[in-house]
Amino acid sequence: MAITVNQEPNKVGAAYGHLLYAVSSNEYTQPQFQYVMDIVSGSTILSRVRQYPNPSGDAIFDPARIIADYLEYPNHEFTGSSPVENFLQVQQFQVKFGEEFGSSISGSTNIYTGTGAVGNPAKQGANTPLIVFPGQVDYQNLQNTGWNYDTGSGVYANEQWLTNYPSSSLNPASQQVNTKRHIDYNDTGYLTLPVFTSLPNTYNVTYRLYNSSDTLVATGDTKSVTANDYSGISFPIGPSKVGFTQTNWDNSSYMKASSDYYDLYFYKDEEACYYDRFQIQFINRIGGLEWYGISLPTSQRSRVTRESYQKPFVNYSGVTVPFNKMKRGKDIYNVYKTDNISITTPYLDQAEAQWLEQIFDSPAVWINSGPASTDWKPVVVTDTSFDRNVNKRGQKLFQYTLNFEYSIQNIGR
Repeated sequence: MAITVNQEPNKVGAAYGHLLYAVSSNEYTQPQFQYVMDIVSGSTILSRVRQYPNPSGDAIFDPARIIADYLEYPNHEFTGSSPVENFLQVQQFQVKFGEEFGSSISGSTNIYTGTGAVGNPAKQGANTPLIVFPGQVDYQNLQNTGWNYDTGSGVYANEQWLTNYPSSSLNPASQQVNTKRHIDYNDTGYLTLPVFTSLPNTYNVTYRLYNSSDTLVATGDTKSVTANDYSGISFPIGPSKVGFTQTNWDNSSYMKASSDYYDLYFYKDEEACYYDRFQIQFINRIGGLEWYGISLPTSQRSRVTRESYQKPFVNYSGVTVPFNKMKRGKDIYNVYKTDNISITTPYLDQAEAQWLEQIFDSPAVWINSGPASTDWKPVVVTDTSFDRNVNKRGQKLFQYTLNFEYSIQNIGR
């Protein structure tokens, strides 16, 4: 009377993919037999799933969609200068298996631990606890050879930034950087550093400015967070928020943000002075906060919706019917305005265009349309289709027009 876990996911996995378990039991021929899976957090059973044996006598479980409901994206102000720890962004779960069966086809049943005793499911695989974050597995990516990401590849190593911006980790002093993430001094925003361990540790990010000769101009703040459990840590990236003066920025060409293991590079936006800065903060496909800034004009459009009803012009309920030309026939009982905002990006190379397309299917987007750097607002992307940049020869001049609708609209009247 025992459960065997024949297949399990890696210890760290993305929720928006498959986290597949294959289990078997030598008791599957018992009356009313079902496999039982518990998803447990701490001592709390979050969900219990039963499944009859498949034609092979085994069962395949996928708890990914259930676990995804217990994860949350970062949702905090993007104007601060301090890191923010998000405990619900990365969480650990125990996935436990057991059996349920009876002594006859009509009698009561008992749940067994999976090891022979009566009780809640207790059999686990070797990769426990399961650590999950709200990333999305790209099954069209030919580099992905499994159901979920291979944690041994370093794609989701502890303390690796959850950003997939191209060339963001290339050192300009020693490597050719073709695609550069540009930033302005007054920009505000955050990127995510994941914590994939429950061991207490201090996570540091140090900021430095360099000139075009790769000479150090200034060293800014070191931002630190002591984490005691799995989480995602949002670190600020705005130069004015990490210890630099305007003079420091004017004398530099790029900023380096260094965690204990990985570096990110941000380059000065030389066009930021011509228009109000437009910033976008969004959740990327690997479950982290992503940031993008544009120095181009925006357009805004409002859509007015009116709901009306028709009243009789003649008052049939009175004693007499005096003529009143001010009496309304058609009347409005609700009118509300929906505000939209659009912006067209600068010309994009193929790598940056394919990175930026994540905005179109991001589950959470915020914009700052300036001129105040603190004016962040949640929005919904209204575009339902877009053309991808897949042809370097035929799509050399490539731009996106992004259309947003404010998430919070004024109440109708």
